Parts: sequence; structure tokens; C-alpha cells
Amino acid sequence: MQKTKKCNIQNKKTSFATKKGIAPLLASVLLVAFTLAIGLFIASWFQDIAETQTEGATSGSRSDCIFVTLAMSNTNFTNRNSSSSGDYYMTTLVENTGGKTTNIVDIQIIYTDGSTTDGTFYINKSGTVYNYGNVTLTPNSIKSIVINNTEKKNILRIRAISDCPGKYAETASISNNPS
Repeated sequence: MQKTKKCNIQNKKTSFATKKGIAPLLASVLLVAFTLAIGLFIASWFQDIAETQTEGATSGSRSDCIFVTLAMSNTNFTNRNSSSSGDYYMTTLVENTGGKTTNIVDIQIIYTDGSTTDGTFYINKSGTVYNYGNVTLTPNSIKSIVINNTEKKNILRIRAISDCPGKYAETASISNNPS
């Protein structure tokens, strides 16, 4: 009979030891859960920061406009006819030196007195007007643009504005600039 009592005592010790083993296991599970929760919070926070920074960097711009670069040259102010109505025009070369196609959607004429006007513009080939008010420039192409309806004032510069926000070309050198 004594052997039976010893077994009962050992069973009680084993049962008692098993109950103590739950606390370390529960602590480990809680520690892992807490670590995952903190990790998810930090990951979410960093994602919000990255999105905010990206939106700030790309606001007002398009990703397809990154490789658009424009240049202007050979701007020449010319009197179309000798009428007293002041019918003048200019010609200029606009070049897309970048790697993406863009459109010239506006021409601004900036005068030395600080005033500006939007010029009516088009491409003229063999005496025929086409692409009126919108000139498409493929990569590495040059187009001669005619600008109408300019006043007989001294021009400071001409600005060709593309359909890509912030992408434009300017020229400060204008031949035959009226005074």
C-alpha cells in the first residue's frame, strides 16, 4: 500500500507542476501578440507617412510628365501686313528634348510693361493652318509655331506651356522686337 501512496503523491506533484506551466505559456503568447500589435501600428503609421510624402511630392504633376522637357529658339516678331489694325505675328521653334510626347496648349506673351496675353497659335505648313491651338510634340521633335494677335509692344519673353503641369519653355531672345 505504501507504493500506492507514493504514486498519488507523485501524481499530485505532476498535476501541480502542470498548472504552473500555463503561466509562462500564456506570458509568451501575450508577448507575441503585444509585439505584433505594436509592429502593425508602426507599419500603418509609416505607410501613412509615406503616402503623405508621396502625395506632397506629386501633387499637381503626372507621372507621365516626368520625362517631358521643352526648349524654345529662333523667335521672330514679324508684321504680317501693313494695315493700321496692328495685325502682327511671331514664329518660334519649340522642341521636345525629353522622352515623352506632350502638347503645347497655351502660348503666353509677356511684355516689358508687365502685362501678359495669351497668343493664338498654330502650325502653318505650305500656307495651310492646322493643329490650331494645340501642337503635339513627340520626343526629340521640333515644330515651328506661328503666334497671332500680338500687340505692337516690346516683348520680354514668350512662354510655350505644355499639358504637363509646370512644364514650359521660354525664350528671352526675340528678333525684330518692336519698340
